[in-house]
Amino acid sequence: MINLELYRTFIAIYREGTISKAAISIDVTQPAASQQLAMLEKRLEIRLFERTPRKMMPTDAGHELYTKISDSFDWIEQVSQDFILDDHKQTLFVIGVPLEFYQERLIHKLKALTFRCHFVFGTTVELSKSLEERQIDAMISTQKSTVPVTMQHEIFTEHFWLVAPKEMVVPKEYSRSWLIQQKWISYDARLSIIRRYFQMIYDIRPAISPILITPDLHAILKGVEAGVAMSVLPDYICKKSVDEGKIALVHKPEVPISNTLYFVYKSQRKDSVLVRQFLALFSE
Repeated sequence: MINLELYRTFIAIYREGTISKAAISIDVTQPAASQQLAMLEKRLEIRLFERTPRKMMPTDAGHELYTKISDSFDWIEQVSQDFILDDHKQTLFVIGVPLEFYQERLIHKLKALTFRCHFVFGTTVELSKSLEERQIDAMISTQKSTVPVTMQHEIFTEHFWLVAPKEMVVPKEYSRSWLIQQKWISYDARLSIIRRYFQMIYDIRPAISPILITPDLHAILKGVEAGVAMSVLPDYICKKSVDEGKIALVHKPEVPISNTLYFVYKSQRKDSVLVRQFLALFSE
């Protein structure tokens, strides 16, 4: 029995006219689409297209095969789409998201949803891999996505503050060398957040060996509150603790050090009802 994905690829190439456009429409790589077409032609022992520099031209056999199978595939697609549109409350949309953003910013918006969600927590690197491997349907990313064949929308901007334990004595006119000598808690070994702060404020890459590496912003905040070390945190994570005097705000840059978060999903979902509704949460 021939894999139905081979026929799906054939139909996409027939309709789009080129393998590259077809690959985008069915969310596969161009080499994969070419390989699937070659496999189908080999199994059927017929040539389905004539390759030209600008377009894939169907042969007579290609026209005949398309006529025989296209209606059946369209019917399956329509049934699937009707299911989503008519019963999307029962559709499970799997979204990857950083735990801290979910707890602090996203969960308060979810009462407006009209469909079921399964949230998967992880870092942007972990979630990007899951999205590429189709283990999740979409993700909220802390940086522009490099996952192939995806679309992304800006949904939130976070600003970073330099914070320290409340009992820490910070000189009124501290220097960057003084900062580098202090104890630090970092989100990762690359000092991604701390390095961004030093590059924006001092235009240097700091030679810091953090005393703790904790890939959880809430855990970093707890470490600062406990007097372990200083750190750089998003304002939405640390503002309440600053206001309540649990930690000290060392520096809130006049020109904000910001980072944009994106909602990322596979291009084939660009017309999805679920995608549109989820994005609408951030348009308010």
